[in-house]
Amino acid sequence: MECKDFEPSIIQDKNDNNKYINIKDVAEAKGLTSTRSIRLELNKVESKYISREIKVNGGTSYEILFSSLEPEIQLKLREAENKTTALVPHNYKEPDFVSDKTKLTANYRANIVVALQKLRKKYPTKKEADTTFLELYNSGLYLPKAYNFIGSISIGTLHRWVRAFEKHESTECLQPKYKWSKQGEYNSILNDEMRNILLTLLLHPSKYNYGKAIKLTKEILRKRGYEYGYPVISKEVAKTIEESRRNPNGYTKKKFNSNSEYVKKYGSRYDLSKWIPLRDSDIKISSQCCNVMKKKPSYRYEKETGRKPFIATMAAESNLRKQEYLKKGCNSFDTKRPASTPLGFWTEQDILQYIKENNLPYCSVYGEILQDKKGKFYTTGAKRTGCMFCMFGVHTEKSPNKFELMRETHPKLYNYCINQLGCRNVLDFLGVKY
Repeated sequence: MECKDFEPSIIQDKNDNNKYINIKDVAEAKGLTSTRSIRLELNKVESKYISREIKVNGGTSYEILFSSLEPEIQLKLREAENKTTALVPHNYKEPDFVSDKTKLTANYRANIVVALQKLRKKYPTKKEADTTFLELYNSGLYLPKAYNFIGSISIGTLHRWVRAFEKHESTECLQPKYKWSKQGEYNSILNDEMRNILLTLLLHPSKYNYGKAIKLTKEILRKRGYEYGYPVISKEVAKTIEESRRNPNGYTKKKFNSNSEYVKKYGSRYDLSKWIPLRDSDIKISSQCCNVMKKKPSYRYEKETGRKPFIATMAAESNLRKQEYLKKGCNSFDTKRPASTPLGFWTEQDILQYIKENNLPYCSVYGEILQDKKGKFYTTGAKRTGCMFCMFGVHTEKSPNKFELMRETHPKLYNYCINQLGCRNVLDFLGVKY
């Protein structure tokens, strides 16, 4: 009989990937003298292995799913099995090719299922555990690697994965049923500081539960200015980049592909492929500034007073506002939020002409209102005003742009925006003068 170093209990057939390997066999294959380092890995919130607990004499041990092991360890285990097998079964055939991305997707889905199974043990009912888990997972702070790769999921999807995994105990049953392209690289939504805050709270002597820890983490990050990102390019582009970073394989993916059916159907106006470098950069980007600083306070005021707003937006200002105006018109009485937009059909030229002809007072920052040789009205000072640190559209402005003008007219605010808020890094990335 041939001498062997260890004998892992796996069968050399196409179902190898579904087998669980004893932790001691894995340690030997790795050349380790103990299982301690592997146990530490298994106890991480997001372990790279799929495992299950087993009862042994004197306590608890672990078994690791073969397909979740590193390829080189799988090979060692197969070679060791071959040494103890006289002949490979005549009906053996190599398993069908599965891409790395498909395997990774299945492993992340399995991680999600295993994490849910562990959380269920801490709650009196599955329904309560599942609801809590889904809220935690979709927040992006719990299982961040899985969330960044898989994206948001529904309760129906979660239950479907659980049923499949519990029935087959295999990651193969969680593989997508379609072909994947080459895996892209995406930024993690959590940096080291964020992770440290969350882990500190989870390990706190007060024993905060997951929900409380995430809530406190968000509050700490908000106070440190982490909650939102910079408003750049346009609200529409910023919103799409936000969603793409949360869910790289979601509905926004087609907007970053010039050859997608979506872009071919709706035209280059919806082709955002030129913003891929910005999307893949480490610059925090958000479209939430208007919601947080203008809309939410307005909604609160409307609710408290019962008053309805007059909003001075124009359809010509953006495609988003154009669509809103076409949908609601000047006065929307029957909508969820009744409002009036009397300037909806006006243009910037209409506004300047009306002010000029009626000699109306206006803010001095615009300078004078004059006409060029073609009769077009223009201002000698600022062209538009709004939030001084907003970078929506600044990449399209001619020099001197809003920040160059701010440097001359409001040097203290300029210093705050460029150096303290960090607009310098964003403008440098966009190649915008300031």
